Amino acid sequence: MLLTYDKPNQTLLASDYSHSLEAQIGNTPLLRLHKTAVSLGIPDSVAVYAKA
Repeated sequence: MLLTYDKPNQTLLASDYSHSLEAQIGNTPLLRLHKTAVSLGIPDSVAVYAKA
C-alpha cells in the first residue's frame, strides 16, 4: 500500500508504518532470514523476513 501526502514537510510516524504493515501481513507467520542477510552483507541492525 502506497501512501501519498500533499504537504511536503508532513511527518509520517513510525506507528503509521507498522500498523499498515501488520494489516498487510495478516495472520501468516514471518520467517527471519538472518543467515541470508549475513551472507549478503546486510548489517545486523537490519532484519530480513519472508512471509510464509
